[in-house]
Amino acid sequence: MNVVLLDITKPIVDIRLPPGRAPHATLQVQFAGQHLGDIRLPTVDQIVTAARIRGALVAEFTSPILVRLLATASPWQSRAQIAANLDQHFLQAIWGQPHWSLAQFYDAAAAAADTADATGPTIDVATGWLDLEATEPLPYLHILNGHLRVSLSLAGQRVGAISWGNLDATGTRITPQQLRVAFTQSYRLELQRACVRSLLGKPLQAGQSMRQQLQGGRPVSDCPDIHVSIIVPAYNAASYLAQCLQSVLAQTYAHWELILVDDGSSDATPAIAADFAQRDSRIRIVHQANQGGCAARNYGASLAHFGWLAFLDADDWWEPTYLAAMTQLAVRDPSLDAVRCSWSRVTATGEVIETFLATSQQPAFRTCVLECGFQMDSCMVRRSVVEAIQGFDLSLKAGQDWDFWQRIARTGARFGIVEAVLSYYRTVPGSVSADGMRLLEYSLLAIERGHNPDPRVLNPDPRYAMGLDHSTLAAKRFHFVLWCVGLAMVQGQDPMPLLAQAPRHVVPSPTPESISDYLKSVVYRSGEAPTAWPQIWAEKFEVIQQFVQAVGAHLAVEPRDRFIQQTFARLEYKLLHDATAQSAQAYLPMTLGRTYACWVDITAPLPDIAVNADRLFCVVYCGDEHLGNLELPLCEGQFAADILADAIAGEYFWVILQRFFARYDDTAEAAKNYDAMGWEQFLQSLFEQPNWEAAWFYDPDRILPIQTHTATINHPEPSYQIQRYLHQARTTIEISQEMPTLIVNPALSAESVSVVLTVAGKILGRISVSVVDQRVSAAVLRSTLLAETHAEICRVVVREALVGRVWAAPMTLRARLQSVFVAQPSAMASVAPIASCWRSCIPASDLA
Repeated sequence: MNVVLLDITKPIVDIRLPPGRAPHATLQVQFAGQHLGDIRLPTVDQIVTAARIRGALVAEFTSPILVRLLATASPWQSRAQIAANLDQHFLQAIWGQPHWSLAQFYDAAAAAADTADATGPTIDVATGWLDLEATEPLPYLHILNGHLRVSLSLAGQRVGAISWGNLDATGTRITPQQLRVAFTQSYRLELQRACVRSLLGKPLQAGQSMRQQLQGGRPVSDCPDIHVSIIVPAYNAASYLAQCLQSVLAQTYAHWELILVDDGSSDATPAIAADFAQRDSRIRIVHQANQGGCAARNYGASLAHFGWLAFLDADDWWEPTYLAAMTQLAVRDPSLDAVRCSWSRVTATGEVIETFLATSQQPAFRTCVLECGFQMDSCMVRRSVVEAIQGFDLSLKAGQDWDFWQRIARTGARFGIVEAVLSYYRTVPGSVSADGMRLLEYSLLAIERGHNPDPRVLNPDPRYAMGLDHSTLAAKRFHFVLWCVGLAMVQGQDPMPLLAQAPRHVVPSPTPESISDYLKSVVYRSGEAPTAWPQIWAEKFEVIQQFVQAVGAHLAVEPRDRFIQQTFARLEYKLLHDATAQSAQAYLPMTLGRTYACWVDITAPLPDIAVNADRLFCVVYCGDEHLGNLELPLCEGQFAADILADAIAGEYFWVILQRFFARYDDTAEAAKNYDAMGWEQFLQSLFEQPNWEAAWFYDPDRILPIQTHTATINHPEPSYQIQRYLHQARTTIEISQEMPTLIVNPALSAESVSVVLTVAGKILGRISVSVVDQRVSAAVLRSTLLAETHAEICRVVVREALVGRVWAAPMTLRARLQSVFVAQPSAMASVAPIASCWRSCIPASDLA
């Protein structure tokens, strides 16, 4: 038997067992000599890795470990006292509020007079992503515009993220306590696990609070071990330079210098730069005759004092936590040569167009061969790596950043990933990177070099010395031609000659989906906000259509008309999707080509739509929360409100139901239990039986309780229960009304009854129910309809009770359906022919 003693207050390392032992190891887990329990883990090649051990400890022993950690930090309290109120003690320790009650951590107003919060920093943030550390003072957030997503880490361990939705009012303010409450409600258990993960394998620090131990056990964000030289090339950048430099001054990380290289500007750029240099001694200004961005970056890098370089173009900007997040990762993993983050493309006025998420799904070299994988402003790199490749290639007039990162990646450099959006790249009409003809020439050169040896790289990684396999070369050439076509059309250039450089036979063959991805640049590179996109689309429509026709002919695609139609449909959808990603209300309604886009709130009446378009792009909200987008066909430009409600319910009924129940119980525990308990909640609300278990509704022998003035009584078969006498073997039953017992005329000798089911007067479907002794009990009806309709009953109930209805008054689903049903001019006359997908065709005579 493989038994290993493991004390979690000592370093946790891989466990190696002697050869020939059993395929499992039993770990006797101790905390400073106190036995916690045993865990049994499988071995791989006689090894149990430290990572596997840590994961198992967190999964099995989070609570007992927390109790002992808290008891060590608070020796005046017994473990029993701490265990009895573990949540309160943990939150007191982690948030640094030792005197708070448990309720105060869930009260958004609790910290109004708290001195720690009162002196907390204030951060101005625009649309994007903000990273916070739980062991540092939480800030006041001043939301300048748009949508904010805030992520929280504990001692460097990622906990989770909270979205603050669409904050359209300028000056929106979020307090530290609002942050604290949001993360406590959503991620209490994740905070506990992150705490245990951070302190596993570390010696006890007597006399230190848990918060102090966590702060001492992580690389703090403002760590002077890393200093960063920021290089800003600037040429006639007066319009945007102040915003760029201000974003550097706003950094929460202090250990940087900024070298601004004025590349022969003739506007106010030198004066603006001088003003900022007077305000902060970390800013230096140097001048050179105009030589281009590459030369300016190389010159700035040659003057750098520090070991890490960050490049920032004069018309772009960073989030305040950019340097803090990037340096923290570099400290945590000293093997990294570069760190990159997610970034967003913005218009000339700063509105987000599209966002590019940093991922690590494939090696950096492959990414940097197939495309310019990330923007220059979104990466921090060691100066020694830049020097090894001799900086930027001055022979290039476009695509310099692509070539630069490709050569770095070829050396085998390791790139770290920060998932947050921390960098913003401004698209300015007429910039070098928007010149399609010029960019194509140098980008095809980058693709060719990436598939072959590059003599400029003196120390390539052996894996990449010969470049990528040539099997991807033709397809990549073709697709990049398409991307540059969009840029050429933005500049008003004829895109047709570019096709001559594209191969005719490409595997896999380009599709409307892939082609539309590259043609988006026609609009994006205009640098205009989405409100101007319909006009741009109209101006460029004819040349785009001609080009798509030429692409179809180039590839010999048939049928050609269908290919063109599908390409335009996908292109319009993607543009609208990106335009509405930040704030649909700000830009919609709009018509783009043959697609009409609008937004709807399901908690308000839905509109009938009548427009001159072929397709509908509908952004669906539930109050302030974005549920998703629907793409639907229009019939002669028409789309009725009830058909829209049916489409919304068909796609989002389960999510809508969760939001409805959250109106009455919005705790984190209820949200976590919804997938397991949501169906039971639905049945309880539909039949107004809050104490029933889900299985009881399917029991053909269980009778619904009869409500009296004094008590609720379960009668086996009450004589005064609602009964319906049938003179033919079919009937219609409204689900929002009390379920009757059916009494069948003996003269019919019927073995079954056909029942048409309606929900608030709308047809759900038809079921066949067996007759026993000329009767069909209400319980049998209920159990049969649930068994036959499955999720369809939920979809139709949500459609009729919730979609396009005001949610103001607290009502059960049954009560809401009844209010809709009784409002019908005539209960059965109002039955509409909206079919359920599972039912068979119902003759009109069956509705009698």
